[in-house]
Amino acid sequence: MLPTVPPRDTDDPGATKAAVEARYRGLRGGRWSVLAGGLIHRTHRVDAPAGRFVVQEVSPIFDPVVHEDIEAVTAHLARKGIVTPRLLAADDGARWIEAGGRVIRVLTFVEGRAIERVTDPAVARAAGAALGAFHAALSDLDHEFRSVRVAHDPARHVGALVVAVDAHAGHRLHDEVARLAEAIAAEAAGLPDVGGQPRRIVHGDPKITNLLFDPAVPGRPVAWVDLDTCGRQVLAYEFGDAVRSWTNPAGEEGADARVDPDLFRGAVAGYASAVQDLAPEEREGLVVGVEIIALELASRFATDALEESYFGWDPARHPASGEHQLARARGQWALYRAARAGRAVRERIVRDLLG
Repeated sequence: MLPTVPPRDTDDPGATKAAVEARYRGLRGGRWSVLAGGLIHRTHRVDAPAGRFVVQEVSPIFDPVVHEDIEAVTAHLARKGIVTPRLLAADDGARWIEAGGRVIRVLTFVEGRAIERVTDPAVARAAGAALGAFHAALSDLDHEFRSVRVAHDPARHVGALVVAVDAHAGHRLHDEVARLAEAIAAEAAGLPDVGGQPRRIVHGDPKITNLLFDPAVPGRPVAWVDLDTCGRQVLAYEFGDAVRSWTNPAGEEGADARVDPDLFRGAVAGYASAVQDLAPEEREGLVVGVEIIALELASRFATDALEESYFGWDPARHPASGEHQLARARGQWALYRAARAGRAVRERIVRDLLG
């Protein structure tokens, strides 16, 4: 889970358009429009004489060298026949440009639509197969990732929450967050330790909105997008994040959050159809990963409920950022509790499917 794009007064590409047209001849004279739905980067579609492209102002949380990683990953996937957006080189060969303090990149346009929620086990299975195919195709990639971000570290995030509770005693939400923090810390002590498990090259943010589906064939995956987060990680974190996104019908803030067993079965079945070399501890990770991710996210949201400095928020539904982050934290806490209570069900499903 990454921070959202900070608001701005206009989506007029302005200086970005001028900078791109100066460095990419093929985009000159194109029609620019805002691409909705992107939460990390400011994104535009450009319909140009040379074709359709995506132009993004890249979030400053990413070092520009991430584009070296994206190029290595997408080129390797292309050789395996897997479609992704590809970086378009500038006229001088650069994979990204800088203008006005902004890092800007141009990508090929992939036709597809994003979905917000999975309700059909067949779609969960298709998403699982797409994620498995992505992992399998990258299993033989020999690349040293240059942009390394510590995406998942539950103990660190729980520790940051404890510090935030001590540091923000006067915050209007302090007492509510402190009660939640106490419960989170108590549960975190019993989380399974997956840090020593094998590391695979993974997507890093496999939420369902990062998988495009064929507009003409419902439920058919087309391509994974937002590849800034690719890197080496244990499968428990990657699959746990997928399960968190794909199998909870209540959504991120739902108090009645749960891991739907049928959706989970579909996700595991799909993944296992593409990846057959799972180690025994990785099979356990398929089960417990969602618990770890949900508790970690509950910690991160609860911390930002007090600090109000990282995640974006929706002023149409909440009076301030703190209230929105607290609602998110409670939603993830509810998901953790439901997932923990349902672990035996998921264990049976994994055993049935994988032996």
